Amino acid sequence: MKKIIKRILLEYIEKTPFEELESFVEEGIDLTGYDEYENSSDKFGSLYNIFQSEYGWAINRMGEKKAIIEWLQGLPSVVDLPFYYFDIINLLYAIGFNEVKDEDMDEDVVADMYYDLISDIIIKNK
Repeated sequence: MKKIIKRILLEYIEKTPFEELESFVEEGIDLTGYDEYENSSDKFGSLYNIFQSEYGWAINRMGEKKAIIEWLQGLPSVVDLPFYYFDIINLLYAIGFNEVKDEDMDEDVVADMYYDLISDIIIKNK
């Protein structure tokens, strides 16, 4: 019964962990200094356009998803995201990805999952 109630709450009241991460990423997008996009209401579209202009050349070489991940790991100034393992793990755990606190889960695996999820969010909302 508890599982059913939790599922119902997640579906109808609370955001899923993925949706929470999506909101977190959107809040971290700072278009200040990007004159063309500074007043844009489409933060994800602007973020993607900035990615295209700064790192779009890598798409043909490694594919869109991997290029976005590599670009994010280079710490672009347009988006403020945690990048230390400790901060990534705590963020993911706080928004509901409870498995990241599993002692058997390697930090590299968590970081890969984190960047994979963020790239999915950017591609979904571009």
